[in-house]
Formats: sequence, structure tokens, C-alpha cells
Amino acid sequence: MVTMVDSIGPGDRIKRLRELAGLSPRGLGKLATLAGTGIWNIEHGKNGNPTLDTLQDIADVFGVRVSYLTDGEGDEPTPEQLAVAISASRETEPERRAAKIANRRAAKAARESEASAPSSAA
Repeated sequence: MVTMVDSIGPGDRIKRLRELAGLSPRGLGKLATLAGTGIWNIEHGKNGNPTLDTLQDIADVFGVRVSYLTDGEGDEPTPEQLAVAISASRETEPERRAAKIANRRAAKAARESEASAPSSAA
């Protein structure tokens, strides 16, 4: 007996949803506040281990759970559901982008603060 293994990974599911939604990798990247090249790399297996944050950003655009992208859990959204999710993402993209920039700046400031703090090693 031959056991079939699901060979569909996150990149395949992301590409399928992106194409169903009529988005380019760059268009999806913009909505997810990620680089379009990053989307392409995930879809083509060049980044086989995207971060949870990256997957969450993409899942949010499509209105699906991360577990759908990673494991195929749940139903594939219909084109109508995708259209609603994409529309909502387009409306909130500027706020999400601003929040991501603010978070990066805060993290950078924290790293610089830690680096400049005197060491307490005795």
C-alpha cells in the first residue's frame, strides 16, 4: 500500500490564493507590508521557512488562519470571501504599514539602548 503525502506547502497555498485574488507577488507584498520578492521567494521554495509573523501578515490579507497556509486546515476561501478580505486589507494597509515601521523603530532603539548600557559583568 502506498501512502500519499500532502506535498502542498505554504508557498503553494499562498500562490493559489494570490492568483485567485488576482494579485501579483508585489501587490500581495504591499497589502501584507512585505517585499514582493519575499512573497515570490516563499511561493517558489526559496524561503522554505518563513517566520510566523510573515505568515500571519499574509493570512490576514486573505482572511484565513495561518494553519490554513501551513497545513491546509479549513476550507479554501471562495473568490467572494477573498474579495472581501482583500478590500479590508486595502483599507487598513496604511495603518498596518505605519505600525510595522513604529515597531521596527522601537525594537532598534531597544537594541541600541542595550548595546550602549554598561555591562554588569563582574
